[in-house]
Amino acid sequence: MTDPPRATPPAAAVPPAVRTASMLLWVLVALMAVRTLLTIVLLDDLVDAYAESLRGGAALPRDVVADGAPAYVPVALFSLFVFGGLLGLCAAFVKRGAAWARIVATMFASLAALGGLLVLLQPSTVLFTLLGVLSAAVAVAAVVLLFSGPAKAFFRAQRRRTSSGHPMP
Repeated sequence: MTDPPRATPPAAAVPPAVRTASMLLWVLVALMAVRTLLTIVLLDDLVDAYAESLRGGAALPRDVVADGAPAYVPVALFSLFVFGGLLGLCAAFVKRGAAWARIVATMFASLAALGGLLVLLQPSTVLFTLLGVLSAAVAVAAVVLLFSGPAKAFFRAQRRRTSSGHPMP
């Protein structure tokens, strides 16, 4: 008698590239959480950096600048809960060989990489600039690993497995 098919591949069957990509997606979520927390704590520094970028010779009153500053906290919270939530979900499912998770992770990690690099073009503090560049590097590394040779073979095998009547949960 044979054992019933497993819902997920055994840990040994998941290639290191996929495990590392999953871990990097979790790191990206953690970096988003850190950025959100720092945005809340260091909001005045961000507004000051924004004010500095506006100065064309005349200093504006702080309250005028604060009213016109970007909505840093809502954007950070939205990014964390929407992008971070989806990336966390994808991080859990790419190790199961879910092709949809690889595609969604690629889309949102690519957006995270672009967002991380856009910090170079906007007024910010050194800390947020470094955090953005680090996030971009992590996101790019995750995407590269998700499309490496071993990862492609793993996802292809999982697709064949699910289409042959042994679906994943």
